[in-house]
Amino acid sequence: MSTDDEDRWHVGQLPFIWRPQPSPHNSEGLPDTLPFTLRVASQTGTFVQEPHPVVSSALARAYALGSAVTGQMDESGIGRGYADDFLTFIQTGRPSPPDFSGMRVLDVGCGNGYLLHRLASRGADVLGIDPGDHANAKYDVRIIRDFFPSSKVRGRFDMIIGFAMLEHVEDPPAFMAQLFEHLVPGGEVVLGVPDCGPYLQTGDISCLFHEHWSYFDHETLARTISAAGGHDVSVHRGRFGGMLYARATQGGADSRTATPGEEYSGRNALRKFREQGSRGVTALREYARTASASGETVGVYVPSRVVNAVFVGDIPTDNWRFFDDNPLLKGSYFPGIGISVEDRAALLARPTDRVLIMSRSFGKVIARGLAEVLGTRVRITTWQELFENVVASQP
Repeated sequence: MSTDDEDRWHVGQLPFIWRPQPSPHNSEGLPDTLPFTLRVASQTGTFVQEPHPVVSSALARAYALGSAVTGQMDESGIGRGYADDFLTFIQTGRPSPPDFSGMRVLDVGCGNGYLLHRLASRGADVLGIDPGDHANAKYDVRIIRDFFPSSKVRGRFDMIIGFAMLEHVEDPPAFMAQLFEHLVPGGEVVLGVPDCGPYLQTGDISCLFHEHWSYFDHETLARTISAAGGHDVSVHRGRFGGMLYARATQGGADSRTATPGEEYSGRNALRKFREQGSRGVTALREYARTASASGETVGVYVPSRVVNAVFVGDIPTDNWRFFDDNPLLKGSYFPGIGISVEDRAALLARPTDRVLIMSRSFGKVIARGLAEVLGTRVRITTWQELFENVVASQP
């Protein structure tokens, strides 16, 4: 692992993943790897990526080109699952069937506008904003192609939503304050962010991702919203895909509950994460070496969750294959790794000796499905099984 100090963990060069690539190198002249340093925000205790001008420049270009790592919400597949779960949370406490008639709704980071399309069908007057070229007219909703805040977004809204958006912002409290300024009195902000708590608690570095500046858990998300002046803040764990959902109304600057320099230095938490991360990479390296020594091939399911460890731990992948159920990833590569992603059918047609399933959210479901078809001829290991010693060794 790379060098560090009390307040920062200089993780090193990690692959810059911004969209599926047709070759082992990033297109559009973007770099294959970028530096990554982790620290703790003193205002909220949130684990955050330390800003770096090279990273910020690469991200600005990727967003303008239309960054899309695993696809977007849509009518089918996993995107529909995320949309349904988030909409269920948005509708909590409203009459059934839900009616948004007369409500003006803004979706920040709206992607192709699918969520807005669903809300418009329930009567909402909708508007989206997104900087990417995927912000198009796939659905009959108005989308502004720009970064928020934007002079093109006029007036105030009854509800502002953002799914998988806040983690992409360098200064979440300041950004949240700007969202609140665009609300009508009594309006609310409703957010969905990845729940990084399980990863941070076990030192799982697969959650580190250049597009994500913040790594929220239940407590730090609530503190972030409160620090921005949020009132009536509530945070809940989603039922699908490892998400956290939050809602809040505008409380004003005098309601802010945290200030820079408060007690959230987080040195102990960062040190613990770094130590566990090192043990996790070691566990993966030993797994790879054992398979290699036995002449066994390894199939990694959900490979996006293993590439960080491959780089940080310099883990050989000569006998590996990558698999994912996301059709958008089939035939694609991760930058710097010459293994193309195959689908489930390819694994079933030509099984590897071992399968390592790296998904926390869907790993057990994937394991059961593969075991029913492959039986005992393939050794299947889930993330939880691989890192059980790392989890058990927590002080």
